[in-house]
Amino acid sequence: MQGVQTNPHMSNLINAVMIAEMGISVQKSLAFTSPFYRVMFSLMGRLLNHNADLYIDMLLENPVSLETFQRRVKLDTRLVRMIEKKNRRGLRNLFAKAKAHFGHDVIKEADTLFQRQIAVTKTIYGKNSIILEYSKADDKPRLGERILRAFGKRDINLTGFNFAAIDGNQLQFSISFESSKSSDAVRLTLEEIEKWRDVSIKVVS
Repeated sequence: MQGVQTNPHMSNLINAVMIAEMGISVQKSLAFTSPFYRVMFSLMGRLLNHNADLYIDMLLENPVSLETFQRRVKLDTRLVRMIEKKNRRGLRNLFAKAKAHFGHDVIKEADTLFQRQIAVTKTIYGKNSIILEYSKADDKPRLGERILRAFGKRDINLTGFNFAAIDGNQLQFSISFESSKSSDAVRLTLEEIEKWRDVSIKVVS
């Protein structure tokens, strides 16, 4: 297990370094990337947002990390050879081996979780999505219900509604709409919410 724990972190680092060394613009990529890659970028970004020494210590002090990555290099080399030789059967065998080891139930659960993550990602980054942000001090009971009622009274159909605590103080609701977020109904609702006197809520995107 010690070796497995370091592998995902270093995989994210390797992916991030490859993007950097290939000179790929992250900002331009995010403008047209799919929800799947948004999740991948978020994993890389989360790692890069932390102290590098935390992961360096994890890598250098783990007694089995070297063995784990030596095994990974061998697997990468096998993959390179399969690609060079257009070895479709070999690649299929790798997929089948991993699939059999994980088992149907684990794969199904993982795929269901990922689909839920994709749904949340679409809510946050969809073209008809907005984020409402407020502080912990303004976190009133049933605030979410109140926001939903504000949209409901103008017959605005919501396709996503998610809550997140960004840090110790900043809280957010991510909301996506069936109609355009620039429609009069949505615009008037957001203006109404921002004018509430008993709670300070801002549209941040």
